[in-house]
Amino acid sequence: MSKIAERLLVLNRFGEALLARLHLAKKYSPAFLSDKAVQNAVKKWPAVDASAVSASGKFAEITLNAETIGAHFDTFSSLREFTAKAVEVIIDAGAGVQEFDLSLNPTMTCGWLDLIVRVCKANALLSKIEERKGIVACHVAASQPDAAAVAAVAGYINDYENAFLRLTRDVSAVAMPLFLTLSGLTEPFYRVVNTEQLRNEGAVSLTVKPAVMNQPFLESMGKSLRLSRSIIDWVAYGFLLTPDSLYSDAPLAMLKVLMQQAQFFPLYGDVGINLVAEYNNMEINYKGPQKHSKDEKRKRKALTETLDTPAQVRKRRADHLLFAKQELRNLYFAFRDSPGLLAPNIEIALGGLAVAAQELQWYFLAHRNAAAASKKGDAVPIQPAVVELLHWALAVRKLVFKYQDNVITPYYTEYLQRLDAPQLRELCGGVHSAEEVDESVCALFNELAAAVEGPTDLRALRVNCHRAEAYLTSPNAATGPMKAMAALLERNVRVLNHASYAGDLSALVEQYSSLAFVYFFRDQLAHELSHSISNPTTCSVACNGVLAAIAQFPDVAFFYPPSIMEVVGGHT
Repeated sequence: MSKIAERLLVLNRFGEALLARLHLAKKYSPAFLSDKAVQNAVKKWPAVDASAVSASGKFAEITLNAETIGAHFDTFSSLREFTAKAVEVIIDAGAGVQEFDLSLNPTMTCGWLDLIVRVCKANALLSKIEERKGIVACHVAASQPDAAAVAAVAGYINDYENAFLRLTRDVSAVAMPLFLTLSGLTEPFYRVVNTEQLRNEGAVSLTVKPAVMNQPFLESMGKSLRLSRSIIDWVAYGFLLTPDSLYSDAPLAMLKVLMQQAQFFPLYGDVGINLVAEYNNMEINYKGPQKHSKDEKRKRKALTETLDTPAQVRKRRADHLLFAKQELRNLYFAFRDSPGLLAPNIEIALGGLAVAAQELQWYFLAHRNAAAASKKGDAVPIQPAVVELLHWALAVRKLVFKYQDNVITPYYTEYLQRLDAPQLRELCGGVHSAEEVDESVCALFNELAAAVEGPTDLRALRVNCHRAEAYLTSPNAATGPMKAMAALLERNVRVLNHASYAGDLSALVEQYSSLAFVYFFRDQLAHELSHSISNPTTCSVACNGVLAAIAQFPDVAFFYPPSIMEVVGGHT
């Protein structure tokens, strides 16, 4: 069990990089991949007839592109290996943790659910690569690779043609732990999708409780708004892998609310997935061992039959977008005028940025899909608030990075040494006193407590926090049930968060609130700007938002019409 934490960390990082590689393969569509000879080569798939490609008039062009084709083939091969290892760890972790509870063991819970989502997204993205079979055929013809490697990749592509249905079988051993974990997310899930609740409780506000705005954020990770994007993904993809649970009231209610928020969900960049279609497909094709009553089947079928119209969905999202824009604007001015507030409230800043990133990606994805489905080419009304939200999100990110070294890092380094260390050492004393605890575990906690008192290697400290949580939440933990160790688990989580704020804040910002997807929607961003410029009240902020986007994603500048760039230039 001691290696589960590290394996979750490594595989999640590899999975994120793999999504980027698959996205590149999705965008790779030279004309020769749709050539008739290439199509003929895969008619008896998974068998590949390389001679048909070699005899093609496009073979010379294919040979010139052999290196790129080979790289995409290697991506498919990496996905096959990643899926096998990820499924193994998902099952091992499911059997090696007492329970997954976001409030008690958030590191293990997040890592486990994130890995499930990444496996789902990676294989769904593979199925979106229309020319995947052609890439394999061209690679065989141009590079003559090992036949066993080709057969393995071709067989994998064939087996995962219906990705979610196959993954349901792969992770069936942990279907019940997954269902229980997702059911335990009910409270945080309804919180992140309820704009009015977020507004009323001041989840992204410093002014609702001004008396404590200079005190550190101490709520549990279960209430952390920076997990908002993750929670949405966990529910959306997790229940797809537990189709038998979709005859129960609680999962159906959660999914109903989720599908009222959006019907297209991001996979990576500008590639999305129609979640409604995937759940319908699962209902048609999944044959589970359980028998369900007619009433249960009726309720399950109703999940995707009474959905809101796209216009109703956009109206609901517009309120969430407006909320994110207003709160980020307020945060920006508060942090700009009083940078000292950034350190104790960095969790609130991360939460606001996560909400903003989610709204922007959903908006652009829905806009593009609606435009593609419209005969006029533009079915979605332009919202100037979108560019304003991008502006405030980039502005807050800039402040976080500006004061990272001089304000945030010193604050949490001192916090670790003066407050976390003595409390952690006291709590660790209870672990040492347990007769059943072996020397290696005692050494881990001694090392953890010593590192907190004088942290020199914050990365090692974070890894030790992962190991400590993995031990405390394993079924064979000699320290007793998880809830009995709640205080030690809670302090361990705070140490991990504080170590991340002090030594890995940039990665934390990118993990939960990355805006890199904006690059893939640069054409729509230009369209948004052209409409914003016509409104004098939003023109300045809109231009600032685009200028900030150009600074972060330089290639965007090449996609703006000269007329727009002239107006933007007037605001520099």
